Amino acid sequence: MKNKKLAAGIGGASAVAAVVAITAGTFAAFTDEEQRGAVATAGTMDLKVSNVSNTEGSSFDKDGALEVGPLHPGDSSSASFTLTNEGSVAGGLSFRLEQVTGNENELTEPEREAGDSGGKGKGELLKNLRITGLTIEDEKLVEVDGELRSAGTLDPGQSQTFTVTLTVPPDVGSKIQNDSAGFRIMAELNQQ
Repeated sequence: MKNKKLAAGIGGASAVAAVVAITAGTFAAFTDEEQRGAVATAGTMDLKVSNVSNTEGSSFDKDGALEVGPLHPGDSSSASFTLTNEGSVAGGLSFRLEQVTGNENELTEPEREAGDSGGKGKGELLKNLRITGLTIEDEKLVEVDGELRSAGTLDPGQSQTFTVTLTVPPDVGSKIQNDSAGFRIMAELNQQ
């Protein structure tokens, strides 16, 4: 009889366990799950130079340096270029003149007669050369060296043409003979 009671007890416990297992699965709470993907794409800033045009006596070399000359007192020379924002983000356009250099080169007889003592130095052309354009209005080239100048906003797909004019004042005289001067124009487009 003990065996029958033990078997009945085990059978009853097994039945209760089975009922609990079955009902636990049928009483689960409702659930819902949703997923969404996300893709982030960065915009672009791409400044391109095109439509470079020169007047007689000036040109831009392959590295972007403006070459002008020979100039004489009272003379001027211009060059133009177009900048286009080929990116997808508007940017603030700025210009800076870099690597502003001058050279005395060889001292000529008229320079000596004008009071030029020669020697090492940047020469009188650099000291007297004036620049107009790129938001600069008739200033001495040496005074704007390295100075960042704002030129406004350039929207995506927008183009703007700029002209640079270099002028030698008429009263400079012979002291600039055989001197040379150079600089590089740096254009920057920065997200606003």
